[in-house]
Amino acid sequence: MKGPLFFFLSLILLSGLTGTSSLQGQESTIKTLDFYVSSHLLGSDSASYLAINIENTEGWHTYWENPGDAGTPLEFTFATEQNESIELEAMPWPAPIRYLQDGEMWGYGYAKSYSFFFKIGPSVLEKIKNKAIVVKGTWLACNGICVPGQKDLLLYFDSNGQITNSQPTSLAILAEEIIIERFNALPTIAELPLAIDIALAVDSSRDSGMLLYYTLTGVDESAIFKERNLLTPFPHPPFTFKHESLYKDGRGNIYGKLALDWDGEYMDPEIPLPADGNFPTAYKLKFLFTNPISQKIEIVEKEFNSFEQNADERINSLFAVLEEIKTNASTSTNSATSDAEIEAASGNKENSIDDSSLPTTTPSSLGWYLLLAFLGGLILNVMPCVLPVISLKLFSLLKNSQEDRGVILKHNLFYTLGIVASFLALATILAFLKESTEGVGWGFQLQSPLFVIFMIEILFIFSLNLFGLFEFQTPGGAVLGGAKLPTGALGDFANGVFATILATPCSAPVLGSALAFAFASSTATLFFVFLTIGLGLAFPFIVTGIFPAMIKLLPRPGMWMEHLKKFLALSLLLTIVWLMDVLFTQVESILVFALLNLLLTFTFFAFYLRRHMSKKIIWQLLFFAIPLTLLAFLSYSAISPAQQEDVAWIPWSEEKMEEFKKEHRPVFIDFTAKWCFTCKVNEKLVLESKAFDELVAKYHLALLLGDWTKSDPLIGNWLKAHNKAGVPAYFIQKSSGELISLDETISIGEIEKLLEE
Repeated sequence: MKGPLFFFLSLILLSGLTGTSSLQGQESTIKTLDFYVSSHLLGSDSASYLAINIENTEGWHTYWENPGDAGTPLEFTFATEQNESIELEAMPWPAPIRYLQDGEMWGYGYAKSYSFFFKIGPSVLEKIKNKAIVVKGTWLACNGICVPGQKDLLLYFDSNGQITNSQPTSLAILAEEIIIERFNALPTIAELPLAIDIALAVDSSRDSGMLLYYTLTGVDESAIFKERNLLTPFPHPPFTFKHESLYKDGRGNIYGKLALDWDGEYMDPEIPLPADGNFPTAYKLKFLFTNPISQKIEIVEKEFNSFEQNADERINSLFAVLEEIKTNASTSTNSATSDAEIEAASGNKENSIDDSSLPTTTPSSLGWYLLLAFLGGLILNVMPCVLPVISLKLFSLLKNSQEDRGVILKHNLFYTLGIVASFLALATILAFLKESTEGVGWGFQLQSPLFVIFMIEILFIFSLNLFGLFEFQTPGGAVLGGAKLPTGALGDFANGVFATILATPCSAPVLGSALAFAFASSTATLFFVFLTIGLGLAFPFIVTGIFPAMIKLLPRPGMWMEHLKKFLALSLLLTIVWLMDVLFTQVESILVFALLNLLLTFTFFAFYLRRHMSKKIIWQLLFFAIPLTLLAFLSYSAISPAQQEDVAWIPWSEEKMEEFKKEHRPVFIDFTAKWCFTCKVNEKLVLESKAFDELVAKYHLALLLGDWTKSDPLIGNWLKAHNKAGVPAYFIQKSSGELISLDETISIGEIEKLLEE
């Protein structure tokens, strides 16, 4: 805990080491950094800004607004020569990185080269026109030892607020493009995404201890940048923030907890921690959110009106069943650490998560990532999820190896066109969603249960074709003599589209950096990267189209090809198993999987009966009507609100409440959301327990579920009318019709006690 003793010792240290500073810009005998100031017109409104451009001496680092366990933030002040203070609007600070300092001390700060920006407003512009101002910088720099420093610069401004003269500097003057890039890379202010839920609780294991715990849904561990915090809090007395730990479950959710101390007892006047768990005035905490979904670093806020008091056991029980994510020690204060290792947070990178892999978008770096994109696309040809489709194309290639060179080239070019068109379509969608601030990632379409279900059905139909249960026909059918066209131009194009769809979730490791680079860069770069991935995926077929003699290196057609068809059919079935596992993580419903099994069964019988029983139109319509009906029911079930499996939850409505009231039947109402952390805790420890099932049976309890995962104005307005700001929200409607509101944290004992009253 940072108490008065730490503060007192810090003052002694600073006062003993800063005596050599002066107006001429001299600091202590150890030179830890230097800076100069430049003026620019930046942003969409071309406003005037001052840029303070800093260059740390190699190996030394400075501190962010929240320095961590120890340290002092950088500070810059502005005044006239007559010492009249000038207030400039500070832009968000560049995103820092996390340092592992001596022992287990964490710090947040900067190394090497970075820039701070201050906006010159109209009132300030009037003050500095044709005048001089003094810029004073103070800092604490560390490299095994910590040394404070100070420098003052005298600047002269013209009538437009631009610097005309300043003290000379030994630093290299940065190009305007670099200044603009650093400005655009500053963290942006954003709304707290619905995908993340944050709660505050007392940690009774520590004196004055508290705990922030949170969950982020629908994010894979690989998207987390492990040398940054997921949430880095800004300073906010009387809270003192400690270290973050991240965890994961097996269903694409990330969990975090961040220890903090309540230091109100050290403030003057003293602020005691409220005994009832309700703050007299709400605390709005601000965080630097390393968003793995949008691939950006954002500034978000969360307001806390209260905190949980007896949640230790519940929280510990939850985190005990989760797997901890091992984070990396970004940097130590050891002088052996190179600046290249910590340059990521210095402000000369794109505002994205993967600092180490996203350098400045120069022509050379773009070429490097396009090469990675091409190699990644090439490797996708042998990835498990896309291999079945590639194998089908290879099979078609072997079958047509004796054809004319022009025919082979045509087949392969249409296949390539299908891939390239699909990747460009994906890039268009991603660019649109990116501009709309939607969080999207590679493979985002497989986040839709409906899409996965359709993919399972299509793959199953393809496998039946390979097993010989039916053949694809031309649209002309009997008119064209029943000519089979399994590898026509349209079929080749469709194969390319299909390969792209299956490739999206199966990225090769080398593809990750290129995709992250694309998502964080301009729209033009995004299209270039996706086009290059498509060309990499299609490259083997482009080569065999141009040089068909290479096909001769493959075995000659024969009976082995019929056996290969069966093997490829089996590979499609294995892909279906994989997609079912994806679906299982999205939809926890026995009904959905029962309907899916029936759909596949009746799809098989529809094709079987068509081949072996009757080819009359009326019978075919009847045969295929059953799986089509099942597919419609399945689609509805997959997108309807999730319900508990062990007990009969009914979608909430005021009409249902009134109906049970007339029946004099008690009702338990659960307003929840998939992104709500506290909801998940209560579900796992209470609502999904055997004791709750017994309680439902004992009191013949009706269960209503209000799913607020997607904003529903009916639920929102009802909660607001009953003094609830959000979820979780729990109510009991007694058999008499009396409505009782429960706390955010619930227990079996509390529910039963209310039912008995």
